[in-house]
Order: sequence, then C-alpha cells, then structure tokens
Amino acid sequence: MILTLPWWPDQLKANRGKGLPPKVRGAIAKKYKHDCMWAAKADGLGTIKADGLKLTFTFCPKPHGPAPDRDNCMASCKALIDGIAEITGINDRHFTYGEPQIGARVKGGAVTVEIEL
Repeated sequence: MILTLPWWPDQLKANRGKGLPPKVRGAIAKKYKHDCMWAAKADGLGTIKADGLKLTFTFCPKPHGPAPDRDNCMASCKALIDGIAEITGINDRHFTYGEPQIGARVKGGAVTVEIEL
C-alpha cells in the first residue's frame, strides 16, 4: 500500500522549534498526527493484523527553501509515524524502515509512505 501524506509544519522540523514551549510543540504535533491519520484513512489504511510493518519514505519537499536531508526528514515525521501506528493498531517499535529517499519538489510538500507487511 502506498500513502500520500502531508508535509509536516515548520515547527516540527528536527532542527527548528526546539525553543517552543512543550505544550505548543505538542499541540502542533497532535494536529499533524491527526491530519496524517485522516489522509491515511482516505487512502484506505485501517487496522492491520500483523506482527510488524516495513515503512519506506519518499520525502517530496516544498518548492522553495534548502533541500532537506533524510535524517532530519525522518526525525521530523515522528507524529506521522505515530498516526500510522494508531490506525494500524501496531506499536511503532515493531516497524522497520526502508532507505528513505528525497523525491521531486511539490507544491505544499508531501510524504509518500510505502507500507509492506
């Protein structure tokens, strides 16, 4: 299954937003998690009966700004991963990850997630 999910808010970038009060950063992460959950449900994701999942990410950044690196992209999408865990009913400690890629720039940015059992 392949999901197309929204790009994270700037405040959740791994190297940014650390000066935000924890409640503010937490509220932003919670909203992003729910936005990703709704998008994933719209793409057909639901409860999965499996011991784990393999997730492979392709990060398609916004058309402007510096190109992101893969490590920071993975760190920035923790709330997205939590949303997938909640929808599937599989704890994210049972996820494995393929090699993340940086894709073409798209308006608004997007994260493509390939899910394999």
